[in-house]
Amino acid sequence: MTALALRRLLADAGRLLACYGEYMTHAVDCASCSEGRRCADGERAWLTFLHARETEQP
Repeated sequence: MTALALRRLLADAGRLLACYGEYMTHAVDCASCSEGRRCADGERAWLTFLHARETEQP
């Protein structure tokens, strides 16, 4: 694996983890999300994570 490919892979993984971390940070403090029912903000954060996951380059 070339250095450029490794840098891209790490950058993609970092973005993905950041999106998931944003959702988890919200979910811990939100009564609805912590019980498995996403509020509007939680849904937005979750969809952002899913979008980042789908657009990640293999």
